[in-house]
Amino acid sequence: MKKHFACLLVSVLLLGVFTPLEAVENNSGIKAAVSKNIKKKNPVIDFNYDFEAVDKIKYKNKLAADKAEYKKITKGYSAENKKLYLITEKILRANKLNDRSWRIVIKNNAENVNAYATAANLVVIISALYDSLYYNDDALAFVISHEIAHFLYNHHQKTLEDYRKYRYYKDGKEYMLFPYYKNERKREKEADTEALTIMTRAGYDPYKALDAMEFFDLLPELYNSYSSHPKIEDRITNINTEISYLDVNYLNNQGKYNIYNSEVLDLKKSTDKKTLVLTDKSKGQKSKYTPEPPDEKLVRKAYFHYKNNDFKNAANLFEKAYKFNKKNYLPPLFLSYINEYEFNLNKNKRNLKAARKWIKRALKYNSEDINVKKQYNDIEKIYSELKPAKKRAKNDIDK
Repeated sequence: MKKHFACLLVSVLLLGVFTPLEAVENNSGIKAAVSKNIKKKNPVIDFNYDFEAVDKIKYKNKLAADKAEYKKITKGYSAENKKLYLITEKILRANKLNDRSWRIVIKNNAENVNAYATAANLVVIISALYDSLYYNDDALAFVISHEIAHFLYNHHQKTLEDYRKYRYYKDGKEYMLFPYYKNERKREKEADTEALTIMTRAGYDPYKALDAMEFFDLLPELYNSYSSHPKIEDRITNINTEISYLDVNYLNNQGKYNIYNSEVLDLKKSTDKKTLVLTDKSKGQKSKYTPEPPDEKLVRKAYFHYKNNDFKNAANLFEKAYKFNKKNYLPPLFLSYINEYEFNLNKNKRNLKAARKWIKRALKYNSEDINVKKQYNDIEKIYSELKPAKKRAKNDIDK
């Protein structure tokens, strides 16, 4: 696994826990009391976080010092450019994106409600969009983060490759084959998803991304299979789903740590006298931003629910993580734990079969992990004990 998410199962603790809340409410008080004696397996996952919580007073003092620096840097700039700089600067520092200079500009156009990015670290926001979201910093942060995400995923290069691959000419005119537009829509969805992480890490409210989408939804939309962007309703659905996967506290704390340990980015105007250029002039070590794989993001959120005995949501997220990466052994391991717990609670053999299915999958991709091997042996032992006496005897003879 990647170094920023080295999931090491350190130990297994057996703790007495109550059944999940919905199970308590739907069963008698007697069964709820009995469930106290059921043990839940609690592997300790070390996520190897690259940050630690920042002291509140120290962080407050850091922000005050930065504010004084902002006042000096933005002196003489328009209110529009000050806002643009402050939002972008916070996003870049919170996400350790100060490994390069970034350029951002407001381009005048009263009718074209849009924003875009070029391959040269340039984010362009059309004035029609900027003005419409002017009083909503969080929505603007989403727009900027979305364009930055296109850089991080190298979408410009991928689009260029698709352009060369799928273009054709007919009657002297250039056309694009359907896969070109299909891939473009996938990239827009990917940029939306990563933008939520980027803006949340900078302390902005991810739900405000929906404000931007709802504004777009008011505009005329002529969607067809050759559109480069997904339907607005599909983007809204995707954003709502992805927000539910975000670990907001984790991202906020990581962003605060990054801001606390970085310096205010310098601001100057480009040679065109319009474009803002943000640069980190400090001599501190700079690291390259790497988008977190979807399965790792889901595992962290699922583990949080699991620790809090919310097995329903934990199972849902672990299953989604498994679909993203079937070679990650952690989701099937925890799904086996959850189903074993449910089997011990209700004695439903379907849960035991599910526990067996999942641990076999975990064993397939990490047969050396001590917890995987132990869980496999535990489930096989329970499974063999439930076999009818005749079958057990036959198996003993065969052995």
